Amino acid sequence: MAEVVVSRNTFLIGLVVAILASSLLATVISSQLAVGPQGLKGDQGVQGLQGVQGTQGEVGPQGDEGLAGSKGDTGDAGPQGEEGPIGPQGLPGLCPWENGSISISAAAFAKAKLENFSYLPAEGGRAFWAPVQLPHQATIVNITAYLYDNSVDGRMMVELWGYNLTENSSLGVMAHIETSWEGASTEMQVLHNDTVSHARIDNENCIYALKELGTGTGEILYFRAVVIEYENLG
Repeated sequence: MAEVVVSRNTFLIGLVVAILASSLLATVISSQLAVGPQGLKGDQGVQGLQGVQGTQGEVGPQGDEGLAGSKGDTGDAGPQGEEGPIGPQGLPGLCPWENGSISISAAAFAKAKLENFSYLPAEGGRAFWAPVQLPHQATIVNITAYLYDNSVDGRMMVELWGYNLTENSSLGVMAHIETSWEGASTEMQVLHNDTVSHARIDNENCIYALKELGTGTGEILYFRAVVIEYENLG
């Protein structure tokens, strides 16, 4: 194999050439990479198309209830509806005087002498009278008297009287109740009489009154009340 011999001078010349070539190449590259000044701003481009609408989000929670509004004005009244059908007939009513009764207390009596049912001042004796008001056409069925008699020789009596104004005549004693002549009682006696003459009441022509009379003296004879029962026979 042949041996290559390079002289020192030749080597140095080659090295210098290599260094110069490298410097030149670096200068060229540097000049190519240098940035120039920024140019003028260009015109704004045309606006792009609107994008597709996105999907609707979920419904949020309901808010709190607001305050109630003020009450509005009352509206006009509506038209009256048609008249409905007539209902079925009700049950017949009861007569207000059917199977009734009235009570006459001692407070209703006045001491007097009665002639032809005209009150006169009392002249002795112990007679007391009280008016009786019963429904027209009612029929008396019973009279009950509450009497006290603690006298061994006296008695208490109650009578129902009537007077016909049209005929100007007395109906006489219609009913009579009295205590016994014999014996005495410390209890209130309740006595009855269901036998009554002229029992049907005629208020168009007649008037009626109770008479209470005690025979005897002292506070051992007295009267409390009378109850008259009646019915309406139509």
